[in-house]
Amino acid sequence: MCIFFRKIAACMPTYRQFPAAGCITRPIALHNDGFHLCSCTGATGLQTSATEFASWMRNFFYPLSGNSQTLDMLTTNGSLNNGTQLKYALGIGEGSYLGWKLYAHSGSDAAFRTTMFVYPEQNLGIAIFCNRSDMKPADKAIELSSLLLKPHPDYIPPASLPTIDSNNAEPACLSCYNNFIGKDYIADNGVQCSIIAKNGRIYWRSFGEDLLLKELRADSLVVVNRPQTTLVFQHATKKSGSLRIRKYTRGEERIFRPIQLTTPQSEDIRQYQGTYFSKELGIHCRIIWKGNIEMSIAGTWFHRFKFVGVDDVLSEDWPVEHIVFQRNKRGKITGFAIYNVSVQQILFSKIR
Repeated sequence: MCIFFRKIAACMPTYRQFPAAGCITRPIALHNDGFHLCSCTGATGLQTSATEFASWMRNFFYPLSGNSQTLDMLTTNGSLNNGTQLKYALGIGEGSYLGWKLYAHSGSDAAFRTTMFVYPEQNLGIAIFCNRSDMKPADKAIELSSLLLKPHPDYIPPASLPTIDSNNAEPACLSCYNNFIGKDYIADNGVQCSIIAKNGRIYWRSFGEDLLLKELRADSLVVVNRPQTTLVFQHATKKSGSLRIRKYTRGEERIFRPIQLTTPQSEDIRQYQGTYFSKELGIHCRIIWKGNIEMSIAGTWFHRFKFVGVDDVLSEDWPVEHIVFQRNKRGKITGFAIYNVSVQQILFSKIR
């Protein structure tokens, strides 16, 4: 079922049942012991339907909440400390499609997927809420956009990416990659991957998916079904140190280093234990040792940790996939930072 107003399209609501209320959203109550702040703000924090969400998108064109300054604030892209301009504003991504300005946001939780597209120049909004994890609402939003929009008069189609043939994907020298195959890797943002070999071919295992790689030239391989992504394998040298993999996607570089499991010394184990506090989140964390690190953040326990270096810890549990402990000049642990695909450097200071 789709609902249109002018050009506002809203597809089926998610799993929750909603009364016919006039309000657009109803925040879920905040529990003092809840660590996942997305339970009260952001993902899963608002009970709404696609129909109600269409009313929210109308606000981009006919503001009832806030004013033009509010919309400017929501849609003004941020920037990094070094001046790099981002394509992301206050919870809203900015881009274009068929030459028209596009504001977008997406979300997911458990088996639910959502996407919002707003074209302010065309008075067009699309909201798609899916209750299946294998749905791709952004792809559906693009399909709807193609049906409802004509290209901008000045639109120049981008050059299409080349299609990579999966045939003959065996590298010329498979053994040349032996130092990389069979290892797990981690990027500075906490993303983990593995390089594996099957039937003479090399695969990049990422987020549970094995992606076939095809050699472009020695030590440079492209992801067959994602030709915008290239992996460059760098062997260990005196200058670079340990081997690494450089991943390039549309000009963005991400460096992956091998994960090497380590065992902390007993004196370090005692230093890790204690109580920590995050000013940013306003919550406490407790760390104890029971043969391995066990961490309680605002009442939620996490257990599956492994050391991959001095003060460097990985976990299989979101949102603590990558934890880096911090020390002062005297070598005493003063806190730690959490890194994952969603957030970077969430700081916790040791208070006792």
